[in-house]
Amino acid sequence: MSGCETLAACQAGVCSARTQCIVSGHDFAAASSALHLSAPPSGTDPKSLLGKKGENIILSCDFEGNNMQIVFWKEMEKNIVCEDEEDCSGRLFRKGSCDIVIKNLSFSDAGKYFLRVFNNTDQTELDHQIRTYQLHIHDEIFVKKREKLKLDVLFSNAYKVETNSSGEWTEVWKRGLGLNSERLNVSDVDLIINSFSASDAGTYRVLDSKREILITVTLRLNESMEGLRDNRDKTNGNQPSTTPPPEWKFTLPAEVCFWFLVALGVLMVLMVGLLVGVLVVLIQIKSDVKKCQSQHRNSQEDRNQEDRNSQEDINQEDRNSQEDRNSQEDINQEDIDQEGLQLQPLHGAH
Repeated sequence: MSGCETLAACQAGVCSARTQCIVSGHDFAAASSALHLSAPPSGTDPKSLLGKKGENIILSCDFEGNNMQIVFWKEMEKNIVCEDEEDCSGRLFRKGSCDIVIKNLSFSDAGKYFLRVFNNTDQTELDHQIRTYQLHIHDEIFVKKREKLKLDVLFSNAYKVETNSSGEWTEVWKRGLGLNSERLNVSDVDLIINSFSASDAGTYRVLDSKREILITVTLRLNESMEGLRDNRDKTNGNQPSTTPPPEWKFTLPAEVCFWFLVALGVLMVLMVGLLVGVLVVLIQIKSDVKKCQSQHRNSQEDRNQEDRNSQEDINQEDRNSQEDRNSQEDINQEDIDQEGLQLQPLHGAH
């Protein structure tokens, strides 16, 4: 895109030719009398926008048409806007009819923006075609204990910095008065914590002179982080990582997952079958053991009964033998008595 580097150059008339004074296709030489870029448009309420550092944001104009030309600038600054993303070498470009996209947001992007829309045919400003935006940038930073932290937040539109690390909002820096905390230092646009501790954790917010929030940073203590750094801001080598350590994730293709689940199901069926078989075998073994024990008890009882019967037979035989002996003794005694009777007459004869 050819033309003057800034809008101020266009308004000052330092461009070498009228056609060079172009911003997003608009001839400022023809409309410079209608523009007052150094002051915000009157009667416009800012549209509040919240963006995260490192991401993109769209400032929508909500106008439709094909013959629109735009002028877009930030309060106290002058920004040249590209017509489309392909022609853009910076982070700012136009999208659609008159939307503005800011890529890879940084803390320096926070602030108030203005958008004017013009008719492409007569270069006149459309009625009420003015937009005002208040852009608020936020971020979350995980900091290792005793690590040095630099927050590049003290830009020209910053008026004061407050923190709620103690439980309530407390002012720690104010333009013209300096620091109000022994824990902090200042260097150029950086607010510095030399040795981060748990007492420093909390939310820090940067306000402008009208108490509009420009930047919000939430600081969290993370003991496990070892030297992680945020590579998004190449000018700040001491900036810690704004995200926790990445979690390791392993993802399988859908087909592999399907066959893995099938194999797992078959394996589970086989394991269930194996368990059922083992249970059946154990039940059978238990039944056989009980049966064997029962047979053993029955056999033992039979042997005991046989022993008892045999002993009774022996006892009976002994009793019979004793009776026989007693009977024989009785017979012998009778014989002796008979003989004695027979001998008595003989003794009498003598």
